[in-house]
Amino acid sequence: KRRAATVMNERSSRAHALLLLDLRQSIGEVSMMNTLCLADLGGCEQLKKSGAEGDRRQEAININTGLLALKQCITALNEGAHYVPYQDSKLTHLLSPALGGDAKTVVVVTGSMDPQHANETMQALRFGEKCAVVENQAKNQASCIAGLIAALDADIAACREEIKQKERWETRAVKKVDEFDGEEVAFQTVPVGAEAEQERLEALLKRRRELLGEQPEAPVDPAPVPMAGPSSPTESDELLADTSEPQKKKCKPPSRFADRQQAQAKALEEKRQAAAERSARAEERR
Repeated sequence: KRRAATVMNERSSRAHALLLLDLRQSIGEVSMMNTLCLADLGGCEQLKKSGAEGDRRQEAININTGLLALKQCITALNEGAHYVPYQDSKLTHLLSPALGGDAKTVVVVTGSMDPQHANETMQALRFGEKCAVVENQAKNQASCIAGLIAALDADIAACREEIKQKERWETRAVKKVDEFDGEEVAFQTVPVGAEAEQERLEALLKRRRELLGEQPEAPVDPAPVPMAGPSSPTESDELLADTSEPQKKKCKPPSRFADRQQAQAKALEEKRQAAAERSARAEERR
Protein backbone atom coordinates (compact mmCIF):
# COMPACT_ATOMS: atom_id res chain seq x y z
CA LYS A 1 0.00 0.00 0.00
CA ARG A 2 1.51 3.30 -1.12
CA ARG A 3 1.75 6.13 1.39
CA ALA A 4 3.07 9.68 1.14
CA ALA A 5 2.96 12.93 3.12
CA THR A 6 0.42 15.67 2.38
CA VAL A 7 -0.61 18.84 4.21
CA MET A 8 -3.50 16.93 5.86
CA ASN A 9 -1.75 13.65 6.69
CA GLU A 10 1.90 12.69 7.08
CA ARG A 11 1.15 9.05 6.11
CA SER A 12 -1.65 9.50 3.60
CA SER A 13 -2.84 6.48 1.59
CA ARG A 14 -2.20 7.12 -2.08
CA ALA A 15 -4.36 4.32 -3.49
CA HIS A 16 -7.10 1.86 -2.67
CA ALA A 17 -5.87 -1.56 -1.51
CA LEU A 18 -7.73 -4.84 -2.15
CA LEU A 19 -6.85 -8.38 -1.05
CA LEU A 20 -8.79 -11.25 -2.67
CA LEU A 21 -8.45 -14.79 -1.29
CA ASP A 22 -10.01 -17.67 -3.26
CA LEU A 23 -10.76 -21.07 -1.72
CA ARG A 24 -11.51 -23.93 -4.10
CA GLN A 25 -12.91 -27.28 -2.98
CA SER A 26 -13.44 -30.29 -5.22
CA ILE A 27 -15.45 -33.43 -4.50
CA GLY A 28 -15.57 -35.78 -7.44
CA GLU A 29 -16.55 -33.84 -10.54
CA VAL A 30 -18.15 -30.98 -8.60
CA SER A 31 -16.12 -27.99 -7.40
CA MET A 32 -16.95 -25.01 -5.18
CA MET A 33 -15.22 -21.66 -4.84
CA ASN A 34 -15.48 -19.09 -2.05
CA THR A 35 -13.86 -15.64 -2.08
CA LEU A 36 -12.82 -13.41 0.81
CA CYS A 37 -12.40 -9.76 -0.20
CA LEU A 38 -10.65 -7.28 2.11
CA ALA A 39 -10.70 -3.66 0.89
CA ASP A 40 -8.94 -0.66 2.45
CA LEU A 41 -10.28 2.38 0.62
CA GLY A 42 -8.47 5.67 0.52
CA GLY A 43 -10.33 8.67 1.94
CA CYS A 44 -11.90 11.38 -0.19
CA GLU A 45 -9.35 14.15 -0.60
CA GLN A 46 -9.87 17.83 -1.41
CA LEU A 47 -6.90 19.08 -3.40
CA LYS A 48 -7.07 22.57 -1.87
CA LYS A 49 -6.75 21.18 1.66
CA SER A 50 -4.20 18.46 0.92
CA GLY A 51 -1.95 20.68 -1.19
CA ALA A 52 -1.15 17.68 -3.40
CA GLU A 53 0.97 18.38 -6.47
CA GLY A 54 2.53 16.30 -9.23
CA ASP A 55 2.19 12.56 -8.58
CA ARG A 56 0.34 13.17 -5.32
CA ARG A 57 -2.27 15.20 -7.23
CA GLN A 58 -2.89 12.40 -9.77
CA GLU A 59 -3.12 9.86 -6.95
CA ALA A 60 -5.79 11.96 -5.23
CA ILE A 61 -7.76 12.22 -8.48
CA ASN A 62 -7.65 8.42 -8.94
CA ILE A 63 -8.83 7.85 -5.34
CA ASN A 64 -11.72 10.29 -5.72
CA THR A 65 -12.71 8.80 -9.09
CA GLY A 66 -12.97 5.31 -7.58
CA LEU A 67 -14.99 6.60 -4.61
CA LEU A 68 -17.37 8.47 -6.92
CA ALA A 69 -17.96 5.32 -9.00
CA LEU A 70 -18.57 3.35 -5.78
CA LYS A 71 -21.09 5.95 -4.60
CA GLN A 72 -22.96 5.75 -7.92
CA CYS A 73 -23.14 1.94 -7.66
CA ILE A 74 -24.49 2.11 -4.11
CA THR A 75 -27.11 4.66 -5.20
CA ALA A 76 -28.19 2.43 -8.11
CA LEU A 77 -28.51 -0.56 -5.78
CA ASN A 78 -30.63 1.43 -3.32
CA GLU A 79 -32.93 2.59 -6.11
CA GLY A 80 -33.29 -0.96 -7.48
CA ALA A 81 -31.93 0.07 -10.89
CA HIS A 82 -31.69 -2.61 -13.58
CA TYR A 83 -28.20 -1.42 -14.53
CA VAL A 84 -25.48 -0.86 -11.93
CA PRO A 85 -22.32 0.84 -13.37
CA TYR A 86 -19.75 -1.61 -11.96
CA GLN A 87 -17.59 -1.20 -15.07
CA ASP A 88 -16.97 2.51 -14.49
CA SER A 89 -13.82 1.81 -12.47
CA LYS A 90 -11.50 -1.05 -11.53
CA LEU A 91 -12.50 -0.60 -7.89
CA THR A 92 -16.22 -1.20 -8.43
CA HIS A 93 -15.52 -3.99 -10.92
CA LEU A 94 -13.51 -5.91 -8.30
CA LEU A 95 -16.02 -5.15 -5.54
CA SER A 96 -19.11 -6.05 -7.59
CA PRO A 97 -19.55 -9.58 -6.09
CA ALA A 98 -19.53 -8.09 -2.58
CA LEU A 99 -21.80 -5.14 -3.42
CA GLY A 100 -24.72 -6.73 -5.22
CA GLY A 101 -24.02 -10.45 -5.23
CA ASP A 102 -24.79 -13.28 -2.84
CA ALA A 103 -22.06 -12.27 -0.40
CA LYS A 104 -22.01 -11.18 3.21
CA THR A 105 -20.61 -7.64 3.30
CA VAL A 106 -19.45 -5.45 6.18
CA VAL A 107 -18.58 -1.76 5.68
CA VAL A 108 -16.58 0.18 8.29
CA VAL A 109 -16.60 3.99 7.95
CA THR A 110 -14.05 6.17 9.75
CA GLY A 111 -14.05 9.92 10.29
CA SER A 112 -12.16 12.71 12.01
CA MET A 113 -13.26 14.54 15.17
CA ASP A 114 -11.39 17.68 14.05
CA PRO A 115 -13.93 20.46 13.25
CA GLN A 116 -11.98 21.51 10.17
CA HIS A 117 -12.70 18.08 8.61
CA ALA A 118 -16.40 18.08 9.55
CA ASN A 119 -17.55 18.27 5.91
CA GLU A 120 -15.56 15.19 4.86
CA THR A 121 -16.68 13.29 7.97
CA MET A 122 -20.36 14.03 7.27
CA GLN A 123 -20.00 12.85 3.66
CA ALA A 124 -18.39 9.62 4.86
CA LEU A 125 -21.21 9.01 7.36
CA ARG A 126 -23.87 9.63 4.71
CA PHE A 127 -22.09 7.16 2.45
CA GLY A 128 -22.17 4.62 5.31
CA GLU A 129 -25.92 5.14 5.70
CA LYS A 130 -26.46 4.39 2.00
CA CYS A 131 -24.34 1.24 2.27
CA ALA A 132 -26.43 0.07 5.24
CA VAL A 133 -29.60 0.19 3.12
CA VAL A 134 -28.21 -2.20 0.48
CA GLU A 135 -29.73 -5.67 1.00
CA ASN A 136 -27.55 -8.68 0.33
CA GLN A 137 -28.43 -12.24 1.24
CA ALA A 138 -25.44 -14.52 1.68
CA LYS A 139 -26.07 -17.99 0.29
CA ASN A 140 -24.18 -20.93 -1.12
CA GLN A 141 -23.74 -21.47 -4.81
CA ALA A 142 -27.00 -23.30 -5.42
CA SER A 143 -25.92 -25.23 -8.53
CA CYS A 144 -22.71 -26.50 -6.95
CA ILE A 145 -24.40 -27.43 -3.69
CA ALA A 146 -27.21 -29.21 -5.52
CA GLY A 147 -24.69 -31.18 -7.57
CA LEU A 148 -22.72 -32.17 -4.48
CA ILE A 149 -25.84 -33.22 -2.59
CA ALA A 150 -27.06 -35.28 -5.55
CA ALA A 151 -23.70 -37.05 -5.84
CA LEU A 152 -23.60 -37.72 -2.10
CA ASP A 153 -27.17 -39.03 -2.08
CA ALA A 154 -26.27 -41.50 -4.82
CA ASP A 155 -23.22 -42.70 -2.86
CA ILE A 156 -25.29 -42.96 0.34
CA ALA A 157 -27.98 -45.03 -1.40
CA ALA A 158 -25.36 -47.37 -2.91
CA CYS A 159 -23.62 -47.73 0.45
CA ARG A 160 -26.88 -48.56 2.23
CA GLU A 161 -27.73 -51.18 -0.38
CA GLU A 162 -24.30 -52.76 0.08
CA ILE A 163 -24.81 -52.82 3.85
CA LYS A 164 -28.22 -54.42 3.38
CA GLN A 165 -26.67 -57.23 1.34
CA LYS A 166 -23.67 -57.86 3.60
CA GLU A 167 -25.03 -57.22 7.08
CA ARG A 168 -26.50 -59.99 9.20
CA TRP A 169 -27.59 -60.30 12.82
CA GLU A 170 -25.83 -62.70 15.16
CA THR A 171 -26.80 -63.81 18.64
CA ARG A 172 -23.75 -64.40 20.79
CA ALA A 173 -23.43 -66.00 24.22
CA VAL A 174 -21.65 -63.76 26.72
CA LYS A 175 -20.54 -64.84 30.19
CA LYS A 176 -21.51 -62.48 33.00
CA VAL A 177 -20.73 -62.61 36.72
CA ASP A 178 -23.70 -62.10 39.03
CA GLU A 179 -22.93 -60.85 42.54
CA PHE A 180 -25.34 -63.40 44.09
CA ASP A 181 -25.47 -66.45 41.83
CA GLY A 182 -22.00 -66.26 40.34
CA GLU A 183 -21.42 -66.80 36.61
CA GLU A 184 -24.35 -66.61 34.21
CA VAL A 185 -24.76 -66.68 30.45
CA ALA A 186 -26.43 -63.76 28.69
CA PHE A 187 -27.03 -63.17 25.00
CA GLN A 188 -26.32 -60.21 22.72
CA THR A 189 -27.74 -59.66 19.25
CA VAL A 190 -25.41 -57.52 17.12
CA PRO A 191 -25.07 -56.59 13.41
CA VAL A 192 -21.92 -57.94 11.73
CA GLY A 193 -20.42 -58.29 8.27
CA ALA A 194 -20.52 -54.65 7.04
CA GLU A 195 -18.35 -52.71 9.49
CA ALA A 196 -16.26 -50.96 6.78
CA GLU A 197 -19.38 -49.95 4.86
CA GLN A 198 -20.93 -48.54 8.04
CA GLU A 199 -17.89 -46.31 8.61
CA ARG A 200 -18.06 -45.06 5.02
CA LEU A 201 -21.80 -44.35 5.37
CA GLU A 202 -21.20 -42.30 8.52
CA ALA A 203 -18.52 -40.25 6.71
CA LEU A 204 -20.88 -39.57 3.77
CA LEU A 205 -23.71 -38.51 6.08
CA LYS A 206 -21.37 -36.20 8.00
CA ARG A 207 -20.22 -34.56 4.76
CA ARG A 208 -23.85 -34.06 3.67
CA ARG A 209 -24.73 -32.36 6.98
CA GLU A 210 -21.72 -30.05 6.61
CA LEU A 211 -22.80 -28.95 3.11
CA LEU A 212 -26.33 -28.24 4.33
CA GLY A 213 -25.05 -26.43 7.42
CA GLU A 214 -26.83 -28.82 9.77
CA GLN A 215 -25.75 -29.51 13.34
CA PRO A 216 -24.08 -32.88 13.93
CA GLU A 217 -26.25 -35.53 15.49
CA ALA A 218 -25.68 -36.60 19.07
CA PRO A 219 -23.34 -39.60 19.26
CA VAL A 220 -25.06 -42.94 19.71
CA ASP A 221 -23.52 -45.64 21.87
CA PRO A 222 -22.60 -48.42 19.43
CA ALA A 223 -22.40 -51.03 22.19
CA PRO A 224 -24.99 -53.80 21.75
CA VAL A 225 -27.71 -54.13 24.36
CA PRO A 226 -27.29 -57.22 26.58
CA MET A 227 -30.22 -59.58 26.41
CA ALA A 228 -31.64 -61.87 29.08
CA GLY A 229 -30.88 -65.57 29.11
CA PRO A 230 -33.24 -68.22 27.72
CA SER A 231 -36.25 -69.30 29.76
CA SER A 232 -35.66 -73.04 29.45
CA PRO A 233 -32.68 -75.46 29.12
CA THR A 234 -33.96 -76.66 25.74
CA GLU A 235 -33.98 -73.14 24.30
CA SER A 236 -30.50 -72.52 25.74
CA ASP A 237 -29.13 -75.61 24.03
CA GLU A 238 -30.65 -74.53 20.72
CA LEU A 239 -29.17 -71.02 20.90
CA LEU A 240 -25.72 -72.28 21.89
CA ALA A 241 -25.84 -74.80 19.07
CA ASP A 242 -26.70 -72.05 16.57
CA THR A 243 -23.78 -69.84 17.68
CA SER A 244 -21.29 -72.72 17.61
CA GLU A 245 -21.93 -73.54 13.95
CA PRO A 246 -19.13 -72.49 11.51
CA GLN A 247 -21.63 -70.64 9.33
CA LYS A 248 -23.81 -68.60 11.71
CA LYS A 249 -27.42 -68.24 10.74
CA LYS A 250 -28.85 -64.91 9.78
CA CYS A 251 -31.42 -63.80 12.31
CA LYS A 252 -33.17 -60.66 13.39
CA PRO A 253 -33.44 -59.66 17.05
CA PRO A 254 -36.70 -61.22 18.37
CA SER A 255 -39.13 -58.84 19.93
CA ARG A 256 -39.39 -61.07 23.04
CA PHE A 257 -35.80 -60.18 24.00
CA ALA A 258 -37.07 -56.90 25.45
CA ASP A 259 -39.47 -58.83 27.69
CA ARG A 260 -36.63 -61.09 28.76
CA GLN A 261 -34.50 -58.11 29.67
CA GLN A 262 -37.26 -56.79 31.92
CA ALA A 263 -37.73 -60.23 33.47
CA GLN A 264 -34.00 -60.50 34.13
CA ALA A 265 -33.96 -57.11 35.86
CA LYS A 266 -36.97 -58.10 37.97
CA ALA A 267 -35.37 -61.43 38.95
CA LEU A 268 -32.14 -59.67 39.91
CA GLU A 269 -34.05 -57.26 42.14
CA GLU A 270 -35.86 -60.16 43.82
CA LYS A 271 -32.52 -61.87 44.47
CA ARG A 272 -31.14 -58.74 46.05
CA GLN A 273 -34.19 -58.41 48.29
CA ALA A 274 -33.95 -62.08 49.36
CA ALA A 275 -30.26 -61.66 50.15
CA ALA A 276 -31.03 -58.58 52.22
CA GLU A 277 -33.71 -60.48 54.15
CA ARG A 278 -31.35 -63.39 54.82
CA SER A 279 -28.72 -60.97 56.06
CA ALA A 280 -31.26 -59.30 58.36
CA ARG A 281 -32.40 -62.62 59.82
CA ALA A 282 -28.79 -63.63 60.43
CA GLU A 283 -28.22 -60.40 62.33
CA GLU A 284 -31.30 -61.04 64.49
CA ARG A 285 -30.09 -64.53 65.41
CA ARG A 286 -26.82 -63.09 66.60
